[in-house]
Amino acid sequence: MTTDPTEARQRLTGKTIWLWHYMHSDWQWTHSRQWHEERYALSVNEALDLMVDDPEFVYFIDNISEFYNPVAQRLGPRVEELKARIREGRVRFASGQIANCRPTQVGDETFIRNIQLGLEFVEENLPPTDLSLFHSVDIAIGGTQMPQLLNQLGFKYYRAWRPHGPMNVLGIPHQFIWQGADGSRILVTRGCYGMVWSGGVWGPETPPVRFSEDWGAVVPWLVENLWHDQLIDDRSPSDHLWMTIGFDDSRPMVAQGDAPFDVTGFVNEWRKREDVPIRVCTPLEYSQAVAEHADRLQVVEGVLDGADVGYNMANHGANGLWMWRQMNDRRLVLAEILAAAAASAGFDSPREELKRLWWEHCTYQAHAQDDGFQADWDFLVDRARSVQYGAERIQERALSAVVKAAGGGTRTTRLVLNPLPWPVEADVEIYHPCVEAGVESLQIVDDAANPLPQQQLAEFRHPRFAGSINDERRLVRLQLPAMGYRRVEIVESAETASMGRTLPQDGIVETADLQLVYRDHALRQVRDRASGRAYSSRDGAPWPNLAFHVLDNQNWLAGGPELRREYFQPESGEWLHVGPMRWQYRSTGMVGPYRAWVDTSVADRGRELQVALRLEGHWDEPPVTGHVILLAEIEAGGVIRVDEPFTVEERDPDHDIYVDNVPTDRDYGITDMFERLRPGVFWGRSWADWSGNGQGLTLISVNGCYYWLKEPHQMGHVALRCVAATPGTWEALGPAEWSGSGTHHFSYVVRFHDGEWRVAEPQRRSMELRYPPIVGRADCPGDPVLPATGHSFLDIDGPVLLSAYYNEGRDSFIRVYEADGTGGTVTVSLDWQPSNAQVVDLRGRAMDVPLDVLDHTVRLNVGPRQIATLKVSRG
Repeated sequence: MTTDPTEARQRLTGKTIWLWHYMHSDWQWTHSRQWHEERYALSVNEALDLMVDDPEFVYFIDNISEFYNPVAQRLGPRVEELKARIREGRVRFASGQIANCRPTQVGDETFIRNIQLGLEFVEENLPPTDLSLFHSVDIAIGGTQMPQLLNQLGFKYYRAWRPHGPMNVLGIPHQFIWQGADGSRILVTRGCYGMVWSGGVWGPETPPVRFSEDWGAVVPWLVENLWHDQLIDDRSPSDHLWMTIGFDDSRPMVAQGDAPFDVTGFVNEWRKREDVPIRVCTPLEYSQAVAEHADRLQVVEGVLDGADVGYNMANHGANGLWMWRQMNDRRLVLAEILAAAAASAGFDSPREELKRLWWEHCTYQAHAQDDGFQADWDFLVDRARSVQYGAERIQERALSAVVKAAGGGTRTTRLVLNPLPWPVEADVEIYHPCVEAGVESLQIVDDAANPLPQQQLAEFRHPRFAGSINDERRLVRLQLPAMGYRRVEIVESAETASMGRTLPQDGIVETADLQLVYRDHALRQVRDRASGRAYSSRDGAPWPNLAFHVLDNQNWLAGGPELRREYFQPESGEWLHVGPMRWQYRSTGMVGPYRAWVDTSVADRGRELQVALRLEGHWDEPPVTGHVILLAEIEAGGVIRVDEPFTVEERDPDHDIYVDNVPTDRDYGITDMFERLRPGVFWGRSWADWSGNGQGLTLISVNGCYYWLKEPHQMGHVALRCVAATPGTWEALGPAEWSGSGTHHFSYVVRFHDGEWRVAEPQRRSMELRYPPIVGRADCPGDPVLPATGHSFLDIDGPVLLSAYYNEGRDSFIRVYEADGTGGTVTVSLDWQPSNAQVVDLRGRAMDVPLDVLDHTVRLNVGPRQIATLKVSRG
């Protein structure tokens, strides 16, 4: 021990100590789910027992699906006792969310619904309680829209933790006011959630637990191992310090390993011997005490965490929970959009069914589920499949209602619907089965029988039908109205169409905006005509290039140095499509232990390259551990930007703090880099843009995870991770998918620009790729109640993007967010006449945002980075 007892007490002069018990409830971590549920029920039963004998003992719960619901099922009649303690304020309910999810790794609407539905559950099933604290400690702190999101959800305080070490080094206080992207503010306190800190684990042999044997060691030990980190650099300007009794799955009144810890005796002894007051509380009372000195707190703006928790990146590849989470978020959002649009066709919104699906969807968002044991993992994936099925059935019913309301048609009729509230030009693939023999060619025409730009992609001919076409896929270019449809017809003909294929000469594809050079079975260079810049890899390797980053650490943390990189080795290649609208080339080879298919395709116009990956690796244990990353060579320097929930942020991996560059110039307190074991890794929702001098590119991940890599001369997306489980440990009980085996599909789009990222419109283009046009076929003619040729259900003009559109009874909710950082006027045009409208927050409470309602439109002004939910009532 190095801290002198007198010095230790001097450092505590004028402070107040706040102590709380906490059982951190992972959904599953190193034990089975049933073990966790039984453990939590045991802990709550013990907490209720303690409340009978100790009037000062208090407790708190911070989520529903991991903690409250499984415990309530096991408490029997003691549920009413628990509710009585909540009514008394001795048990607090923090956060009120269904699942303790990572805000960076779930869909934007999922994050909102997780809290909305959770708060609704608490308010309907539990006594009135103070829900002003958002307690979410074992996850990354989130992006710069967190203050606004939490404000709109009714929270005043935010208790966070990760990434603690990096924020210490970057000078972020432990108590501060966080000002978000739109100017919203929330009071934040941060710190570890339990008995682990720079001094190690608070175990049975540490001085606080053995206080009755040697009190003289207690205060110095606590100052050195717990409060030193809170005291240096004026990190706790309110003079309120905290200590937590508990950790993962911990019972009350125990230290690590279930060793008995007489916390009440410790508190009583402290009060006898020390002048510094100590108070037993929950984090709510601590936050309220800090808030009384809010005038002392620093206002912190901007990004607090640009890297997130790197050991989670691309777990299980395309078979991971992260894939189910983001794709089902999209499916549910799309189901709501189609149901809301179809209301004009008389479709009744299945609101209760959708709410049930959202609830089920939220239950597999918990932050500690990726490592579940096999049986528990299968349960989660089955639940996700159920949500997919339910959402897609709603989509089908709503789309069918629209097609019928537009007059239906014959088997050759298609309605192509754009689900986004702005007009789009899209190349749409249309499938058509020919049910009579004799069809030799197809053509797609508009409602005036005019041929549309199109290209045959594939056909199938069967000898049973004299070799004529049985089915065909065609690419057709369409101008589609905002959140609306247009009708096309497929013309079957007995005449043979020209099927000539002209392969690109010398492997060079020339389009209106790009030149692509193919050589040795792969794309080697892309020249952007507008900027005059050429993009290629060093040493003539494919561009963009796949690399398998081989790591030496064979466990779930994915730490340790990188041993080497095994790059994609193309062995063969073939042209799949050669114009006139699309050119597509397939390279086949190996990358690390994976068989790889890399498809690159380009349209006849536009500064955009599409890349599709298929990776296959089948094993019980992977031959090596590491990551597959799609890398694009860039110049040194430049600025990286990414989209994150409801905004755009900058990233600077070249100068951020990682495990390899922690400064040692002075005492920063805790500098643990547990989350940042892979230098250069950063997070972004769906795209990352690099803007340099006179050139730039945006890499959009259509269906990948949220992790990217930046190095001085390249940037890329982390596609998947494979890892060998450590034999004889809990890792060996995890799902087979964890090894990265199986088949994985990923899609990307690379957009080129002149160094100004907004020109590439990555935010809109990303949404267009994630919500592409939908093709609906007519079953039979119907009575039209909507225009047969085309129609728009919702058109939004202004600097905003759509997050959600859904109906509840006669009210429609349209959630948008300002995307350009400038603010401006937004005009919402509906295909029905509203009786009134107002802007509400995320709890449905009216906000002071003026608007005008005129005929079929609502007009309002939206501030920079503002999230606005428009509640519009039908007349």
